[in-house]
Amino acid sequence: MTTESRAEGALGPTLPSWALRAGIGVAGFGTAAAACAWASASVFVLILLAGLAVAAAGLPASHWPSVLLAVCAVVVLAGADGITGWTAGTMFGMHATHVLAAVGAVVPVDASVERAALRPSLERFVRVQMGAQLLVLFAWLLTRG
Repeated sequence: MTTESRAEGALGPTLPSWALRAGIGVAGFGTAAAACAWASASVFVLILLAGLAVAAAGLPASHWPSVLLAVCAVVVLAGADGITGWTAGTMFGMHATHVLAAVGAVVPVDASVERAALRPSLERFVRVQMGAQLLVLFAWLLTRG
């Protein structure tokens, strides 16, 4: 469907806000799992982080997404021993959680967002991740000496 054939004011394909919130939850839990695996954290810490991921998904316009990411960072700083494969997963998950929470924070619960409006954020996410994952690989290669 081209822009010309669409009725004036009509939206293109949309994504419901619950899908954004589900994405925040999945990304948050994935980040928590990767951080706990990287740092060999206890099951208690994983359960705590899973609860924070649920809170972040439910209230993305609050401080819960930031709390989740901060606690994940503390877990990694306190327990991680060097750069491993979990480093890349944790970096990816933290960035995905951040971006989805930022978008989810401005989309009302009962609304949908046009997929075309999400494209610039997705493209930026991919570009940043390409650089970030290359940096993780570079750091890993440096530590292998």
